[in-house]
Amino acid sequence: MKIHLLPDEGMDIRRVRRIHALLEETDGLIDFRLQKPVPVRTVAEAAEFEELYEVCSCARGALRIPSNEYLVLLTDRPNRMNHFAGMDISEPRNGYVHAGEWNLYLACEDALPVAFTVLNLVLLHKSEPDQTLLTAVLHQKPIGCVNDFCGYKADVIFKLRTGDICEACIERMRRHGLSDMYLEHAIRILGHLSGQMKHHFAFKPKLELSSVVIDMCEGTVTLPDYEDRMVQIPPISLAYYVLLLLHVDGILNDAWQQDPIVKGVWLAAYRVLKPMQSERELAASITAHCASEQERNSRTGEVKKAFEACLGPKIASDYVVKVKRSVCRLVTLPRERVTIRNFNSLDAVISGDEVLESAWRMMKSNA
Repeated sequence: MKIHLLPDEGMDIRRVRRIHALLEETDGLIDFRLQKPVPVRTVAEAAEFEELYEVCSCARGALRIPSNEYLVLLTDRPNRMNHFAGMDISEPRNGYVHAGEWNLYLACEDALPVAFTVLNLVLLHKSEPDQTLLTAVLHQKPIGCVNDFCGYKADVIFKLRTGDICEACIERMRRHGLSDMYLEHAIRILGHLSGQMKHHFAFKPKLELSSVVIDMCEGTVTLPDYEDRMVQIPPISLAYYVLLLLHVDGILNDAWQQDPIVKGVWLAAYRVLKPMQSERELAASITAHCASEQERNSRTGEVKKAFEACLGPKIASDYVVKVKRSVCRLVTLPRERVTIRNFNSLDAVISGDEVLESAWRMMKSNA
């Protein structure tokens, strides 16, 4: 089995070589080939999947890579859906791995999780070659298997920690023709990479996260597990924070102006927090914030300042808004730790959006 690594020319070549070297460190039958960097050009800063797959398809033809070998594009460029990796349905041995921003999830050198994800992507294809049937393969609830879905992205730490393949997925791979010799090599590579991530203190013990209770009528943020400490966040910034909590995978820059539900949720939250303000003033303020990155940066700063004043910079880092290369804003706090009270008006605003409704049901049920 051959896996070709195709680096984006925008990546540091030393980092690319490090990723390749990590995959090659464990002797065995899987052959990792490093190809020359290629340009990755996209219309927007966040790439469409089709744009990434087109790069793979062109490179496969130019390099004359046989159809039974894998080609994985490595790129720091974010993608529209904020996914770690993916494979082309029409050419399922072409795929990409998002190599950037792993520092949001763990503390080791990022070449380690990138190398892990390259092999993970290939093993996922070996679990189910028909990419339209992947839903049946992926574990929606994380169990520490490489085929964990990780709908909440921070859950990826679990499978990086275990470096394991569950028995059911091993049997699937066997049924689809992966021999035990290749499986044995793959498991040793995963274990080797997982062990190095632990060695680099990716999983340092730290203070247990507190639950977060947001009362929209009172405009308060309470941390019950930290002696009921109160986080003082101004109403416009608290509404912004609630908006991002509902968007589990974050909000891309384009969506602030183009997605009406972003504005709608922010306005609904602000309306509850500022009941005495006129509808016209509320709408004008939210419209201005959606149109201005500088205003959103100010709200991000206010949230960070409030949590740091309450908890100190180190502990606060788990609760604040993170900005990924000015493209995506997100809160990585596990939603099962969050309770939002007295926001009944939200149901009508997000009706029909399954992702937001799912997040909202969880945070309502935590009450």
